[in-house]
Amino acid sequence: MKKVAFFSKNLEIGGMEKSLIILINELSKIYKVYLYLEEKTGPLLNLVNDNITIKEYKISKNTNPFFRKSYNYLKRLFWKLFKKNYFDFSCCYATYSLSCSRLALIASKNNSLYVHSDYYNFYEKDIEKIKCFFNSINVSKFKNVIFVSNESRDNFCKIYNNINTKVINNLIDYKNIIKLSKKIVNFKFSASKINILYVGRLDNSSKNFDLLLDSFRIANNPNLNLFFVGSGTYKNNIEKFIQKYNLNNQIKLLGETINPYPYIKNSDYLILTSKYEGFPVIYNEALVLNKSFITTIPVTDNEIDVKDFFKIVKDKKELIDLLKNLNKQNNDYKVDFERINNNRINKLIELIEEKQK
Repeated sequence: MKKVAFFSKNLEIGGMEKSLIILINELSKIYKVYLYLEEKTGPLLNLVNDNITIKEYKISKNTNPFFRKSYNYLKRLFWKLFKKNYFDFSCCYATYSLSCSRLALIASKNNSLYVHSDYYNFYEKDIEKIKCFFNSINVSKFKNVIFVSNESRDNFCKIYNNINTKVINNLIDYKNIIKLSKKIVNFKFSASKINILYVGRLDNSSKNFDLLLDSFRIANNPNLNLFFVGSGTYKNNIEKFIQKYNLNNQIKLLGETINPYPYIKNSDYLILTSKYEGFPVIYNEALVLNKSFITTIPVTDNEIDVKDFFKIVKDKKELIDLLKNLNKQNNDYKVDFERINNNRINKLIELIEEKQK
């Protein structure tokens, strides 16, 4: 049985982390899977299959640069002595982690880097900053670089045109999503109003809550409610916004949960006003539960084009106009999730089965 290794930060609640678990659980049916985490923490640890070996590779964060660099170098040297080309396939799943990048490159000649965001837009099209980021994680040394959307891959190729790239979006755990959505939660949405839901990290730098909150306020539609499921650094700002504009009856924070699907199922719309994304996991979850979606990010992979399903807004004016005139909408998306999952996993298996030179 071939040995495959994935490297990531932790298993706290997040779209990337959930996608990783779905992927390695599926691969563990045919391979011996190892998961190396910088921190073996997070509520999602319990969702990993028992036949997957989870190990912690903790790096030093000591404030003394000499001690920190020496410790991490010696630990990596030890890893190289015992794990160099030990695996048949290795993958740095946390794009931004230098440690994960280095370990994945040592672990196998057949290695891949997973890219979950559009770094071209993340760095506001600043070519030097983009190069600095990708060069720091040794992107050119990877045999393949995997993207979750065509847009993020195409933007990367504007700068790097001599690197092998693939588009393989996240698997969709559609059966489990449907099952979990039936759980009873101690909260009910108003049946007489249109309930809009955001699910994810409360981080304004990427998720652009200023756009969402101000548009909601200006639209001034008494028939709308806005709910947030998640946690993050911007929570206090949202609470202050609610108090400042006296919107306690329309905007509520529901906290973080490992199972957001009952909320998704019972809402009327999901919303995402990000400045940039790869291909958000919440898009797939919305399609599974036949939810309407308002978004600023029209992305595609080789299986799904969200423009076919979601309401796309280009700017603040369009968002305000939409919120002013929003009506409830019933959907019945016809998406063959089994076929999509098979296509995606088979693309990754092809990479795993590539012969090492």
